Amino acid sequence: MYLTLGRAEPAPRMTTETPGSVSPLALVPDTTTDEFRAVCRVDTKMKSGRHSFGSGVLITTRHVLTCAHVIFPPEEPNNTFSIHVFVAQNGPAAASNGIKADGWAVKRGWSANCCRSWDEDYGIIRLSKDAPTPFWPMPPFDPRCLMGKDAYLAGYPARERDPQAQFMHRTRGPILGSMQIASCTAGEIRPSRWPAIDDTTRLVEHRLDTAKAISGGPLWSVVDHRRILWGLHGGNFHGGASKYAILLNKGVRAEIAHWVSHGLTGR
Repeated sequence: MYLTLGRAEPAPRMTTETPGSVSPLALVPDTTTDEFRAVCRVDTKMKSGRHSFGSGVLITTRHVLTCAHVIFPPEEPNNTFSIHVFVAQNGPAAASNGIKADGWAVKRGWSANCCRSWDEDYGIIRLSKDAPTPFWPMPPFDPRCLMGKDAYLAGYPARERDPQAQFMHRTRGPILGSMQIASCTAGEIRPSRWPAIDDTTRLVEHRLDTAKAISGGPLWSVVDHRRILWGLHGGNFHGGASKYAILLNKGVRAEIAHWVSHGLTGR
């Protein structure tokens, strides 16, 4: 069972707002609806015993797509001990409600300490058993259709009152165009930007409201009455003024398909 994207579907519930405006992160009251039931909370435990939290999206019954830095947190890169995934979590949940991962992989070339590799900041988690909810597949799409559209994002932000990121939130805002990191030296990040998106695009700039731990959350847009899963929120820079996402272009989708059909390393 899965979220069908090839037929006409109702638009997400945030469509009452003015197109192009930014919707602040808001609690999702019902995480079982079509647009939210494949969104995941990711709990990564490091060998030191510390936990790091992030977001992701279920793309098969056993695979969760997320950012590489959610799998290997920058606090302790390449030191991941275990990962548990909570699909469509809505508030505090017992550890028994999570599904333990038995494998994971990240894009070769990604580095936790190099902003020039942000466009390779994606990975996959394999679950030890089937998830109990429908997943969100990734059919081909033309990235050019995204320009002029609003984007929607859902995930699990860590807040002062919820440091373990246990509540799903959603936001909406405009897509600005393509972005490439031209240089990042002495802590200064200089992007190149252009107001177009195509299948060569790797990073997309957006203006949605975000917070820590919502990285890895799925981004989608409504095109011809269909929800198109097109990216993962990666992070922000320039003090949070600039936000970027990894585009699930043809090459990224091919890499993900390879991961799904081949074995992964992990515990």
